[in-house]
Amino acid sequence: MRIIIVGAGSMGMLWAGKLHMAGANVHLIARTQEQAAAIQEHGIAIETAGKQPSHTRVPVQSMEEASILSSELHADWLLLTMKQHQLSEKLLLQVNARYGSRARWIFFQNGTGHIAMASTILEGRKIYAAVSTEAAWRISDCTVMHTGKGRTEWGRAEPSEMDDDEKKLAALWRKAGFENDVSNDIDTAIWNKLLVNACINPLTAILHIRNGELLQHPHAYAMMRELSDEACVLARDMQLPIDCERAWDKLIDVCKATADNRSSMLQDISRGHTTEIDAITGALLWEAEKRQLNLPAHRTVYRMVKALESRDTTR
Repeated sequence: MRIIIVGAGSMGMLWAGKLHMAGANVHLIARTQEQAAAIQEHGIAIETAGKQPSHTRVPVQSMEEASILSSELHADWLLLTMKQHQLSEKLLLQVNARYGSRARWIFFQNGTGHIAMASTILEGRKIYAAVSTEAAWRISDCTVMHTGKGRTEWGRAEPSEMDDDEKKLAALWRKAGFENDVSNDIDTAIWNKLLVNACINPLTAILHIRNGELLQHPHAYAMMRELSDEACVLARDMQLPIDCERAWDKLIDVCKATADNRSSMLQDISRGHTTEIDAITGALLWEAEKRQLNLPAHRTVYRMVKALESRDTTR
């Protein structure tokens, strides 16, 4: 079983490194030649609080290298771990031509919309979505901090019975330390994760704090509850099978389990990068507008994050 991971951010490096240490045949595709060269020279280092860093040398190449190599590297599984706004038709077609002739595709992006887009562009391919609460922070081009152990739910975009290949991949993920479940209702899992992300990530980016600190500051805690309540109004109107009281408890549990984590949105704002606010909060606001619902707290944090994006990217 060959696994190719496209995207060498925090999640891409974490999964590539841990899968490789578990004995998997895994290859990593980095966006830039500079990062690919750094990983080729130093390997991937995975740091965990209270433990010695683990190092492994994962086969890696850049997207540029991949595009000019003449021979196709077949993949059984393609894991796409870049941010949703980095997905494009051009990228998907390039990856498909290079690796995807017989591969199954697993998309790890936050938010909604990407699965429908991929299913249209990659017609006939087996498309999966993964929803993970594993938390990681990219420290450098070849070092990642595993800041919170979580669980990954994944499944076919079109529900079907679990087959042998899926069972083998699930077992391999568990061997690598990634607890996971194969779901027949991945859409609900996507929306559950979206509601969590929409209540945590924007606040951490605006306040420049780690996830756990949202529970320590009364005003941040109150704002998070307000965001959760608004999201539940939308969820009920959409008739999503989500228990809102349990959703709030899960939100608190995620903050505790990933207390030391710097959310991906906070990391992006800190680096002056584009965030996933459009795919997360923007998705909620779009659905609310279709239903003539008002989500004032979500609209406020959306505008604040967009302002921070503009400020940081024009310095």
